[in-house]
Amino acid sequence: MKLFKPFLIGIFTFVTLFLIIAWILPSSYSLQRTRVINASIGKVFLQINDIRQYKNWCPWLAMDSTHKIHINPTAKTVGQGATYDWTSQVSGSGKLTIKTSHKNRHVATHLDFGDHGEADAFWDFTETDSNVSVSWTLKGDVGYNPFGRYMILFMESMVGTHFELGLDRLNTHIKSLELPNQNKTTSNIY
Repeated sequence: MKLFKPFLIGIFTFVTLFLIIAWILPSSYSLQRTRVINASIGKVFLQINDIRQYKNWCPWLAMDSTHKIHINPTAKTVGQGATYDWTSQVSGSGKLTIKTSHKNRHVATHLDFGDHGEADAFWDFTETDSNVSVSWTLKGDVGYNPFGRYMILFMESMVGTHFELGLDRLNTHIKSLELPNQNKTTSNIY
């Protein structure tokens, strides 16, 4: 019984400190990655504004063989209102919807991660000479969830690397569109 009381005090102290620190941590996050792509702004914009193109560059498809994108065959697939669902044994399931689309300038998407919350992603395109600067931004708020607030501390390193991979894959895919007789790959979209 003498060991049990200090154990309970230790657990209580740990939980209290965990919650106090979580309360001090920020509840919102924002991260951004930018890449310059040597292509026309229209060609780059199309890859983001048309959800059927995501299979060509989506970083999660490259990293997770169980990640599948589901597009309803009767649903809108281009511009505002376009939507798809995804499932993954590794990263869970969710839904992406294009909220706004301004031709060759901006695409805003909403991400619903189910029980894991929601976020918004923004794509901004700036034409410079024969290149396009593409910025991919993610913003969200975890509210009062103490575990979510701790996760924000790792958001930059966890999601930032995925964004970098996605922009690299986007660039590679757009370059491949220039090549004649390109090989078709299998798709994770059905």
